[in-house]
Amino acid sequence: MNIKRVIEKDTRTAFEKIKQLYGEDTAILSNKKVGNQVEVVVAINLNDGSYSLQQDPEAAVGEVVSKPRPVVHEKADSAPTVEWMQARRSAEERQPKPNILSEKDSIDQVRKLLEKTRAEQPSDSSHVASPQATEQPSLQSLAMEMSLLRDMFQSHLEKESDERRASMGVFAKDMLRTLDEQGVIKHQVAKLQRSLTSIADAEVFDTSVNWFKQRLSTADINPVMDGGIFAFVGLSGVGKTTTIAKIASQAALIHGRDNVALITQDHNRIGSREQMNLFGMMLGVEVINSSSTRQLKECLNSVAHKKLVLIDTAGVGLRSDGLSVLADSLMEANEHLQVILTLAANNQTAVNQKNCQDLKGKVCGTIITKLDETLSCGGVVSSLIESSHSVIGASEGAEIPRCYNPMSGPELVNHWFEIPTSTLSEESLSTTRHESVA
Repeated sequence: MNIKRVIEKDTRTAFEKIKQLYGEDTAILSNKKVGNQVEVVVAINLNDGSYSLQQDPEAAVGEVVSKPRPVVHEKADSAPTVEWMQARRSAEERQPKPNILSEKDSIDQVRKLLEKTRAEQPSDSSHVASPQATEQPSLQSLAMEMSLLRDMFQSHLEKESDERRASMGVFAKDMLRTLDEQGVIKHQVAKLQRSLTSIADAEVFDTSVNWFKQRLSTADINPVMDGGIFAFVGLSGVGKTTTIAKIASQAALIHGRDNVALITQDHNRIGSREQMNLFGMMLGVEVINSSSTRQLKECLNSVAHKKLVLIDTAGVGLRSDGLSVLADSLMEANEHLQVILTLAANNQTAVNQKNCQDLKGKVCGTIITKLDETLSCGGVVSSLIESSHSVIGASEGAEIPRCYNPMSGPELVNHWFEIPTSTLSEESLSTTRHESVA
């Protein structure tokens, strides 16, 4: 008879190892928890030949190979006695228990070890770091501290704003909650909240509408009536080609087909050239294909006598700076060329905000598309206000030519709040046409 100890991560794993090493009829003497592991003590019989001492994992190095244990009827005197088991248990109780540190003690030990390691570092002048090497960690730590302070300050402001909102009237709280749900940028909602603090419930709606009207400007550009050279840029699928067809058809009815030309640079999308050529054939206007900036310059020179030239560009991906690069290359082609940003009203606020920021200062205005495919255009209005972009027009529907209309900033806000356009006075249009409030 021999006593063996098996330590595993749990009882089930220990029993499976015992069954593999010593057989199914091994006598289990005890099992207990040792730290994060389980210790199982077993008694094995060395006389039946099923186990060899040379194969013991504690006595030999290498893989343990055990033979299947045959069924053997042991004699009664080979079983461990009660006295032996009691003596074994007493011996185990006298063994020192492992010292399991708490989480706090472990942290303290690690801190002491780090302090000891720093104290033992050599102070030889040959190992002194250069000023640049010591300055970089200090700047990194300062940047981390500043970021932490900024986050703490932002959390404090949000908590203070929530406390102020709780003390406001029912209509004001409902208005702010609706704006949050419709994707309006948070700090814009916070600014509006300060304006609604001392406002009566009956004035909440008008105050909110006027707040957005005063901050959304209108571009003094009308491609249909005034003409010019315009390149439409935007993400893939926002409706640039369809919007160009609507504007071209309206301009052809006013100025004549010979005074309108279309140029396509969209060669990435399958069938883009064919679609633009089909539009040109249906409208009776000239369509030119261009594949490079140099070729675009030649195309613009050939249609310089046209009243309106519209350029369709390839859509770019969201996770790149393709919009900014594309706008720069287009403006190099001709000094009279103006870039128009095309935004889809059904895109996320963060998507439209990124597009507006990428093209800030590079576009003459923005055209909003797919107004009929969203229940609220609050997100796109908020993005335009954030980047100080002006509104040129909006597209609502797929019908050509009547589903595009020039639109001012106040008219877009009215559409958002579902206010009839007839209520918009000419006085409000004239005061907000060139105004952009930060």
